[in-house]
Amino acid sequence: MDGPPYPEWGEEDSLLRQSIRQLEATYPLLQRGKLPADLWMDEEDWLVSIGWQTDSTPFRTCLQLSEPPHGGSGDGWPLRVVLQDRADKAVLREVDASALAARALAARAAGSAEAGPADAGSPAAPATAAADATAAPGGPGGGQAAAEPLSGLPEAWQPELARAARDLAKWRRILPWLEQAEEPGTLRRELTQDEAWQLLTDGSLRLMEAGYAVFLPAWWERIRRWRPRLKAKIKSSVGSGPQSMFGLEQLMQFDWKIALGDIELTEEEFRALLEENRKLVQIRGQWVQLDPAHLLQLQQVMKQVQKKQGLSLRDVLELHLLGSSEGEEEFGFQRSLQMEVELNEQLQEMVDLLNHAKRPPLVEPPASFRGTLRPYQVEGISWLLFLRRCGLGAVWPTIWASAKRFR
Repeated sequence: MDGPPYPEWGEEDSLLRQSIRQLEATYPLLQRGKLPADLWMDEEDWLVSIGWQTDSTPFRTCLQLSEPPHGGSGDGWPLRVVLQDRADKAVLREVDASALAARALAARAAGSAEAGPADAGSPAAPATAAADATAAPGGPGGGQAAAEPLSGLPEAWQPELARAARDLAKWRRILPWLEQAEEPGTLRRELTQDEAWQLLTDGSLRLMEAGYAVFLPAWWERIRRWRPRLKAKIKSSVGSGPQSMFGLEQLMQFDWKIALGDIELTEEEFRALLEENRKLVQIRGQWVQLDPAHLLQLQQVMKQVQKKQGLSLRDVLELHLLGSSEGEEEFGFQRSLQMEVELNEQLQEMVDLLNHAKRPPLVEPPASFRGTLRPYQVEGISWLLFLRRCGLGAVWPTIWASAKRFR
């Protein structure tokens, strides 16, 4: 932000400007650098926002986004204006944005009329009637519950409804795309899927930074940190054939899987979603977000693996021992391949043996062997033979003594 973090009228008065600079030096939090300077509607609004003045309005103006009424990914997302009782936050009253705009417009007209000729009449009664007439949005919201008429709101709220209209005007200044194109100056009642995703991921944060409450679908908090995870599921044939030897550089056969939280997709399902190019989609009854940047990362990893002609046993063991990649971004951890592996039964058994979770089968000395092996020697030789079958090497420090003894 190039200009000062307060309205232009704060720069016009030199004494006021000096006082503001002193306040900023004493209270750095007054410098709201993330918000544009022309955001504030008036002096009172700005003072309330920084906490200098108490907001005596009996309600808070809140924005609510709901999922499509029929659960379809292609349906519109209802957008509602809700007034929340400051004394009891459980009390929520939905109102129509057009009704609030009409009430504010009528109030301004009434003010102008009072300043003009005395026979201009009082528009107060028509204003209320007009507001109530538009209080039940039909429009594109389909299935949306009717908003409450403004006249049905608590009596103590009536004189303060102009504040709610100002709040909506500020929302439109912060997020211009929330304004209804057919009715300039009013808030939209429905968002497209892409717009809903934009409000969920960015717009709601900007409104909250400006001090407003935004009610989002309950599942959003659970899935907003989800990142699609790429998995390579090793085919069951690997490691189960008659051959007893396979080395670290042997290429593994696998199928791609994509994990979204506890939902797993096949490669075909994943590519079908890419073709649909949707950011919010309902899969098996659950909403998930498909961030284009994250999907691009998955595609790049798949191409990277394809370029190196697959995964070697070395890659598979490394990725398996690293475990799940969930949450790694928060700690800044980067693995060589941004993916996970799911072992088949045979490789899982081998890894358990390597980790000493299981003991390798003991190998009895052949009949041609002359001598007697102690139990720890039988275990050591069995371990070396097991590693040999896996294409791995190891050193047994006591082998020299054993070799000298059996020479």
